[in-house]
Amino acid sequence: MKTQLFLTNHGIIHPIAVICDDKDLDNIITLFSLFQSSPACEKALSVLSNTPNVKIDFTRDNLKFQGQWLADKKEIHIKNNLSLEKTLQTFIFELCNANNPALVSSKLKYSNFLTADAYATYIETAEHQSFKMAVTLYLEILSRNNDALKQPSDIEVKGLKMLFGDETYLAYVKQNGHYDYYVKGYIQAMQKRNSFFVEQQSTSLVADPSSLPTENEIFGMK
Repeated sequence: MKTQLFLTNHGIIHPIAVICDDKDLDNIITLFSLFQSSPACEKALSVLSNTPNVKIDFTRDNLKFQGQWLADKKEIHIKNNLSLEKTLQTFIFELCNANNPALVSSKLKYSNFLTADAYATYIETAEHQSFKMAVTLYLEILSRNNDALKQPSDIEVKGLKMLFGDETYLAYVKQNGHYDYYVKGYIQAMQKRNSFFVEQQSTSLVADPSSLPTENEIFGMK
């Protein structure tokens, strides 16, 4: 069974829906209690709440990576069965993505980019800014909750901060498959678009041009 809650505390403009499995409810309540111990995190959540009908879903079990922000649906998805620390880290990162002006739907249209690499590089560059903010926010939460969260080692913290470098971060996401995920998405979208136009061209003698979908409709990004 699933439970739906709404974040409506001080600073929230529009209520934010939170969905979790019943068995995870206590952990999610703990997560938000830890999250809201940081004024900077509360501010980030308030920024997100400027957008109405946002949903945070902690029940996903079929994600390729630990989380995702879907700008067109206004939804944050977090993989379930992660540790409290990983769930919190992932939520903060996707929250930063949601608040990142470089990652709004209008800037992520495939038609804005000439190549798959240009598309993937743009997203990863934007997400790198989110990553740096997310690390800063998470370390602040750690400093305020020493006993409630597993503390990373000095080596782990150093590794995170090494990823603050642009080239280091890009190399990392290319190695872990994150970059390729966006490349494949772009290629598949272009193939779908091209096959659509080939099909329409073959029936152009009988097709009504006014009935054809626009490019935005093809990509599902109205």
